[in-house]
Amino acid sequence: IDWSIFKNGNGLKHEFIVDIGGRPTDIKIKIEGADELRISSGQLIILTSVGNIIESAPYAYQNICGKRHRVSCHFKIRKNIHTLSY
Repeated sequence: IDWSIFKNGNGLKHEFIVDIGGRPTDIKIKIEGADELRISSGQLIILTSVGNIIESAPYAYQNICGKRHRVSCHFKIRKNIHTLSY
């Protein structure tokens, strides 16, 4: 699994690239320093003492014969770790 971070407009965006044989369920991100994590309208809301960070709803796809096919995906929270569920 590769992780790529890049500039997107005024913010940052990241993506995970899972190769054949990789397991997307292995993707887990631990958030430290947040007061609370919430999910609202598919977005991950990270509440902190200095403001909130909003992570857009995840978008997942699979390349098949050069075409993108959308895969259902959403955030899950367990303690202070968020994961993706497919």
